[in-house]
Amino acid sequence: MNRKIKRLIKNFSGNGFLIYSFILTEIYRDKGYFLEWDNDADFDIFEALNISENLVNEVVNYSCLIGLFNQELWEEKNIITTKNIQEFWAKVAKIVKRKNQAVISDFLVKT
Repeated sequence: MNRKIKRLIKNFSGNGFLIYSFILTEIYRDKGYFLEWDNDADFDIFEALNISENLVNEVVNYSCLIGLFNQELWEEKNIITTKNIQEFWAKVAKIVKRKNQAVISDFLVKT
């Protein structure tokens, strides 16, 4: 198991991993490579999982801090993504011959 995931579980138990997994699912389900974190995002997760909005926000912040999500884009643009998510999306978009395969330049993870 990935060390970062182990840290997440150690600090937030199964609920932390559940929130992280739910966010990944939302990323791939909606935009494909990022999630815009707006005023309703934490509520949507709370409502779907019946986990407090405060815990959802704590898990997201911690996930960015330890590198599960890109902290820079989170802090600057309220975008949840990673380089790996973007690379995976680009591969899938190419395989399925998606017309628009480009990542929005403002959301591109540089490192």
